[in-house]
Amino acid sequence: MEDEKKHDASKEATHEKQGFLKWNGKPYWVEISNGVLSWFKAPGDGVPKGTVDLLLCTAKEYPERPTLFDVISPVHSMNFEAPSLEEAAGWLGVIRTAIYNQLETHKKIQRETQQPNDLQGKFSPLSQLILADESNKE
Repeated sequence: MEDEKKHDASKEATHEKQGFLKWNGKPYWVEISNGVLSWFKAPGDGVPKGTVDLLLCTAKEYPERPTLFDVISPVHSMNFEAPSLEEAAGWLGVIRTAIYNQLETHKKIQRETQQPNDLQGKFSPLSQLILADESNKE
């Protein structure tokens, strides 16, 4: 039992989760791993029915129906129903943490790929484009 708790805690620490959720009244096996939400017809299916990178997503709760929540992306709006309040809270926590981690990773990559002589902030956006285009011609 204690090993089981450690295993669950380590999954939460890595911000991953999996389990059944209802989507439009139908049960789907849903997984969150590495900032990506995937849904399957059944556990063990090799190919997901769909995936959503959580980078540009938001999570919405419904206080009047606390087992319901939405994951909204630029492409999909998914209305999920968890089997219990505790499960809904767990899913929302992992989803929000995954969104945060995706945003932080994206910011870190942007910082690491900026050139030391980056023109950002020194010129207008149009001037930056013109100067960047000129430097690419050289």
